[in-house]
Amino acid sequence: MMVLSFMLLLLTVHAAVTLILLFAMRYLPGAKLKRLFVAVGAILGLFIVFTSQMLSSRISTGADPMEVLKQIGSINLSKTWS
Repeated sequence: MMVLSFMLLLLTVHAAVTLILLFAMRYLPGAKLKRLFVAVGAILGLFIVFTSQMLSSRISTGADPMEVLKQIGSINLSKTWS
């Protein structure tokens, strides 16, 4: 039952993302802007997946979840990307 509900959740999220993309494609003018929208969406999706996998792996190693969240919060992205 749990697997079925997880698959239903994935299907629902996929459907929502597809509808958002279709809605955005209808109202975005120009092919370049549409390609940019899809590319940025894909990059953000990859970032979310990699971040969640990294967080999951840190938590599953037995580390204190609050300590992991403190480490993530202490990262200064402005210094990293400057």
